[in-house]
Amino acid sequence: MLPTIAAIHERHLHEVFARPMRQAGTDAEVPVSDDTYLILDSAGNRVFASEGWRSCAAITDGTEQEIAQARHDGRAHLALSDGLVLHWEPLGPQFQIAPGGMLLRIERRQPGEISVSAANTIDLFCATQNLTPRERDIVKLILQGFPNSKIAEQLDISAGTVKNHRWRLYYKLDITSERELFLLFLSDLLSR
Repeated sequence: MLPTIAAIHERHLHEVFARPMRQAGTDAEVPVSDDTYLILDSAGNRVFASEGWRSCAAITDGTEQEIAQARHDGRAHLALSDGLVLHWEPLGPQFQIAPGGMLLRIERRQPGEISVSAANTIDLFCATQNLTPRERDIVKLILQGFPNSKIAEQLDISAGTVKNHRWRLYYKLDITSERELFLLFLSDLLSR
């Protein structure tokens, strides 16, 4: 399962840092791309401002107090004009350019939030695969990362029974491992 998680993490990092930001509409006067960021040191002084950040100066000027207030309130972003969002993340002590500093990024607001809960998504996957109620319980716990012993404990059955259910479940889904179950779940999720 670790290689799968590592692959998902790598994909996430690619989505956050490597791809060009999606351009919503044709807003030529607000050039937001993947390099629209600012690095501040621990004292709040500018260490680096990307070209994209400098081109958005008209939007970001005067927002320091708003950012300070939002950070004080525990928020991790601030809505700007023109459908843009300013995000900030603290930088760790190992970040050599600005240890203990802050990374600020501007990106376009994405259309809406995901409205489906994890439990509902797993239930939908189980229904799609025509799983029995016991198989559904086991799949839910497998996808939450529980080993056979903890699944047995949660369902009040023996570990051997869990092992038998897993074997039949894998046969039914034409898979051979927990990793394949997770990949099947992800492919089902992404196909919606």
